Order: sequence, then structure tokens, then C-alpha cells
Amino acid sequence: MSMLSVANLATLASRRDEILIKFFAGITEPSSCLYHLLPAPKEQSVTSRMRSYEKFPRVFTLTKRYCSFLQYALNHFQVKKSNS
Repeated sequence: MSMLSVANLATLASRRDEILIKFFAGITEPSSCLYHLLPAPKEQSVTSRMRSYEKFPRVFTLTKRYCSFLQYALNHFQVKKSNS
């Protein structure tokens, strides 16, 4: 780990997370061919009254063993938007 910092390189885990975040951001665009796999976005009439919100609802499962990438991304990579 110290050699990575000396060489000014990112760890494999951090690079992997950056790629996953970029991929998820691409999926959340309505023009994406995978957009239909996401749950329906929250209604604007509801989110307009909140201080901050996430565009898509979180998806919960009873087990972590069969968690898909979309479920993981919805729960970890969504950026909260603010209505300020």
C-alpha cells in the first residue's frame, strides 16, 4: 500500500469503484438502453417538498447473497439531490 502512495497510484478497489460509479451514472440517463431495468423514479410532486432526495427508490433484499449490481448501485451510488 505504501508503494502505491509513493508512486501516486490509486488502489484497485478505488479504481473499480470509480468505474462502477461512472457506469451507474450512465445507466440513470433516460437515453441508456439499460434505463428500463431501474425502478420507476420518484414522483416530482413528492420530491419537490423534500429538502433532499434520491431520484430512484432504494431496493432492499432479505439476503446479501443474491444482490444484483443494480440493487447495490441504487443503495450506494445515488447522489442525494437538494431542492434549494
